[in-house]
Amino acid sequence: MKHALKINTLLIILLFFLSGCKKETCYYCKNYDLDNIDTQLENYKTSFYLCEIDDLWDEIIWQDNDYNEGGQLTFIDYDVYIVGFRAIENPDIDGDGILNENDNDIDGDGVINQNDYTITGFQDNTVQELILCTSNSLVIN
Repeated sequence: MKHALKINTLLIILLFFLSGCKKETCYYCKNYDLDNIDTQLENYKTSFYLCEIDDLWDEIIWQDNDYNEGGQLTFIDYDVYIVGFRAIENPDIDGDGILNENDNDIDGDGVINQNDYTITGFQDNTVQELILCTSNSLVIN
């Protein structure tokens, strides 16, 4: 009898937690390098789904979509997109197509990394990204 009571109690607690779970809203997003963006938004780096509970969501500085009405003084329609920005480390500092982690000359100065006192060069190696997500969201249970 005590065993059945423990199982029932555990089931009730589990049911309570499951019914209290928040539904997760996810968006279809594209990210753009702010140095190379075009007004037609055709040259995006990657596309991905992003959910509000994901860790990446908190790394992005999201714009207040109610601040600007869509289409005013911008090529981004705030009525269509959720707009955010983030800064990331440049994954290919010298632009040679080899990721920094695999590049034996990260800054492209001709000096091998192990002999280079300035492996990443002297420039700012941060990339500013624009992230646009469609407001057509998915709801995931």
